[in-house]
Amino acid sequence: MATASGQRKAVVQNNQIFSNNLDGLTNILGTTSRQSLDALGQGRTSAVNALTGQASNALDAVRGGYGQARNDVQAGFGQARNDTLTGIGLFDQFAANGNAANQAQSDFLGLGDTAAADAALARFRGATGYRDIVDSTSDAALRKAAVVGGLGGNQLDELGRIGGQLANQSAQQYFGNLGTVAGQGLTALGQQQQGYNALANQGIAQGGALAGISTGMADREAAINTGLGSALGNAFTGTAAQEASVFGGLGNSLTDLGKFTTNGITSGIFEAGKASDAAKAANENLTMGAVGMGLGLLTAPLTGGASLGGAAGAAGAAKGGPTLLGKVFGY
Repeated sequence: MATASGQRKAVVQNNQIFSNNLDGLTNILGTTSRQSLDALGQGRTSAVNALTGQASNALDAVRGGYGQARNDVQAGFGQARNDTLTGIGLFDQFAANGNAANQAQSDFLGLGDTAAADAALARFRGATGYRDIVDSTSDAALRKAAVVGGLGGNQLDELGRIGGQLANQSAQQYFGNLGTVAGQGLTALGQQQQGYNALANQGIAQGGALAGISTGMADREAAINTGLGSALGNAFTGTAAQEASVFGGLGNSLTDLGKFTTNGITSGIFEAGKASDAAKAANENLTMGAVGMGLGLLTAPLTGGASLGGAAGAAGAAKGGPTLLGKVFGY
């Protein structure tokens, strides 16, 4: 009898081979994909570190440059301030003398209290040599009177008139001198005020320069940080796309591998089915041939005109038992 056991064994072996190949190739694909993903991760980490390091160096350079610029501005304006203050100080004595002269004029005019006026008068007399002039003039008048025989009324009037004129002239000169010094003081104060104005302008300019430096540094830092963010975003986006490509390729490979394995197993099963059908058909043909052959033997005539079936039937009937055909066909 024909069978399909050999074909079925081959199918089982082929299925096992396909299954083993599927597992092995799946492991290979998984390992390769993990290696690719690890490489992408390492590359991304290296890129992030490089970009971050470059940005940090750039920020340090910017801060260092602007820090030096700030120091230079402060040093320059500091020197200018010191020079201006030195120039202002040169007028201090003139301003102080002017203030004193102005106060002396006020006291001399009696604008203050009596003590201040007396002190101003004393200073006037001591400063101009008023007493020396009066004494020398009086001595000259007395000497003249001695020559003419004494002081009369006219001589005394003349002496008083001369003293008054000298006092008036000295007072005017003294007051004028005080006015000159007071004027110099006012001029000195004006120069100092210009110096203080220059200091104010220097402060404003320094503030503007420092503000410009700070703004410029902030802009540069913002640009560096923005560039870093964009570069990091591109690095992560690019890596994500590459990772997606790896996963997509893995999925496609696994799909193709599954299709190939399924097709192989299905083909083996189909061939096994065909072999089984062929064996079944052969067995059926063999069975039908054997039956036909048996029937022929049973019905073929023997020598003397009787068939094998008939003879067997007669023998069976003679013995009182079932005939051969009855045993075969159940009667």
